[in-house]
Amino acid sequence: MAISVYYELTAPESFAESDIVRVLEAARKRAISQHFGVVSALNRQVSGAQLAFCIENPFQTGAVVKVNPSNGFWFRIQLAHSTDSAIIGLCRFPANVRVSGREVSSGLGQGWHFQSSCRTQNPAKKEFQKFLKRHAGLIDLLRAIQALGIETDVEDDGDYWKSSEESILETKFKLELETVPLLDAAFADALDGRAPERTPMLFGTALRGQFFSQFAKRGK
Repeated sequence: MAISVYYELTAPESFAESDIVRVLEAARKRAISQHFGVVSALNRQVSGAQLAFCIENPFQTGAVVKVNPSNGFWFRIQLAHSTDSAIIGLCRFPANVRVSGREVSSGLGQGWHFQSSCRTQNPAKKEFQKFLKRHAGLIDLLRAIQALGIETDVEDDGDYWKSSEESILETKFKLELETVPLLDAAFADALDGRAPERTPMLFGTALRGQFFSQFAKRGK
């Protein structure tokens, strides 16, 4: 497993396209100033699963429905070669979607929305300072977007979003490094037909980053 950041952005209905472009261009400039690996240009192409918004399936407990955007803007940040890319954007979505042959509200018909996640830690890399630059840099960017008038809902495995404490983040970082070999061993035990006592605990650790099960509530 690895530390990740999960985020949901919402701009009000009153924001015109020009407002969205202004906000995202300001966010791009902020990202460029943080010296991430690569920051793309602002993109208006909204096809692709990476831009879909997950809402709760009203007919199947624990399942989600992916809602594709109708238009919007986004850009990509490559934090490092060994971690995920972060995608930042704001899109329009249809007010209704068909689920199991029935039309239901998406909860996304008003305003601009975006939902994504980014793994900031590579468990194979043990250098905390490089990880700190990536993780704190992404959190700083999300705070800057919030300051521009965008509602920003964040779930941070490293607790840096709420605390801004490097010591807490470092503790989480070290815990992940310790957990990876134990998790690998537990999976190996499971494949061999063994079920050691450590497996349930590690399975719970592996599931704590289930972002979409926490945030996919708009279909209700």
